Amino acid sequence: MIRLRAMAADGALAFPVVAVNEALTKHLFDNRYGTGQSTIDGILRATNILIAGRNVVVAGYGWVGRGIASRMDGHGAHVAVVEVDPVRALEALMDGYQVMTVGQAAPWGDLFVTATGNVNVFRREHFEAMHDGAIMANSGHFDAELDLAALREMAEGHVREVRENVQEFDIGGKRLNLIAEGRLVNLGAAEGHPAAVMDMSFANQALAAEYVVRHHADLEPQVYVVPEAIDAEVARLKLAAMGITLDAMTPSSSPTCPAGSTGRRLDDRRASRGRRRRHRAVRELGFTDRGGAGRRDGARAGRAVDRRRRRLLARGPPHRGRSPDAAAPHAGRRDAGADAGTVPRGQPRARVRGRQLPGGRRSGRRLVVPGRAAVAPVRRR
Repeated sequence: MIRLRAMAADGALAFPVVAVNEALTKHLFDNRYGTGQSTIDGILRATNILIAGRNVVVAGYGWVGRGIASRMDGHGAHVAVVEVDPVRALEALMDGYQVMTVGQAAPWGDLFVTATGNVNVFRREHFEAMHDGAIMANSGHFDAELDLAALREMAEGHVREVRENVQEFDIGGKRLNLIAEGRLVNLGAAEGHPAAVMDMSFANQALAAEYVVRHHADLEPQVYVVPEAIDAEVARLKLAAMGITLDAMTPSSSPTCPAGSTGRRLDDRRASRGRRRRHRAVRELGFTDRGGAGRRDGARAGRAVDRRRRRLLARGPPHRGRSPDAAAPHAGRRDAGADAGTVPRGQPRARVRGRQLPGGRRSGRRLVVPGRAAVAPVRRR
């Protein structure tokens, strides 16, 4: 995504791209739970080691790193995290893990797993500091996260395969073990993610492709996020497939949330929009979304309601069989006052949900306009 966004900024991207990897129902589950489990699966298949009691170093605390650290901790390992981002490092610390620099972690760790997406996370100086029998694996980015060129140079050809998918590098006085040649360990030494978590990723891809087909005329050559409606639909379908049902918000559940919303706390302005909006993608893709979305659709609905208000005000109140003159005997008089529900000239202009109507004011929950009886405002649905 970083490269694609750079291409879009330079004008080199020739077509629209939807960043499926950034969808919530992708990285929160596929990256965290899928990679976390399959990484351990690959390491255990290749080495058959006991993880409990070992010092495990996880380089990177993104969603992949979170999943690996969580699974290692669940197997009884002592987990340390290496990070350069202060927020993620603080999160790792408060999740209960140690936070170290690479230099501190190199002599401490028994098992090293990289999950950063960067290159040369562990280098020559770190290999020299590791103890005999240390194991290295990569679950982040091709085979570039370990400086393998330096490792081969240090071994001077003393490399042998001690187990299937495990290479031993003798660097003079100690041996370091590398799983799956430094490539993605969950694919090189195992079978990848379980289908039960990949289904959400594939669903995102399929629905994003459908979204591009439907909206290709409106899309420009840039990187787009997955529409929130698609994310919500994938989660809903996954829950349904697992036999899980959810409660829906009721009007009395929370005074800060619009009825039917997903329960997020909204400020007053967003809450008023949330009661009347539906995201255009929700409507066009045929999904059900109980929350409000789509500012343009909300604004369009608001303008339609305001036009309806103005038409009703121009038509006047219902006369219930009487003539208009009998219903409003003082219509048109500037000094009629409260007798006919009017206001003298010069009163402040009334506002109806942020819009002004000339020459009027609010009276309780009724709108009073000069020359006409008070009219109850039309509620938005």
